[in-house]
Amino acid sequence: MALSKIPSYLQNEAPLSLTAADLPSGSVIQTVNGLIETSQQTNTSTTYVNLGYGISITPTAISSKFLVMLHVEAMMTGGANQDNEIMFRVVRDIAGTVTELQENTHRGYDYGGSGVYVQGSGNWIVLDDPNTTSTITYRLQGRSVKNSAPAQILGEVSSGNMWVVQEIAG
Repeated sequence: MALSKIPSYLQNEAPLSLTAADLPSGSVIQTVNGLIETSQQTNTSTTYVNLGYGISITPTAISSKFLVMLHVEAMMTGGANQDNEIMFRVVRDIAGTVTELQENTHRGYDYGGSGVYVQGSGNWIVLDDPNTTSTITYRLQGRSVKNSAPAQILGEVSSGNMWVVQEIAG
């Protein structure tokens, strides 16, 4: 940035230090990333359970928003001549209070014979506005909907299973 663009009151101060409060709305304040899982995780229950590792971030301001991005290799299997369905969701956990942010359904039907095996990438992008300065943990949860079809994530590190969370100035 050209010196002429820096306000004169900042040009004479040394050392120059910015805080999150000095950044304009929409600026990325911090980014955290991490693996979702390194081994296969499965749930055949109709109740949501956590799949893999969550990721935590502590907001710097109550007005911050969070861009939550998640990529995972997911899988579903099912029996012959069945309509199989599973659901995944991304949740926010603040001190034990869990809030659903986004839910996705995955469905497969076997039309004749040997059962179903479906594998594919699951990608989520969620903009969250939690209105807190308490530590937030984002988690992926999964459950079976029909015929005990297992909601599974694969633990293949090479598939790029990961979280990325960015704090955005509000």
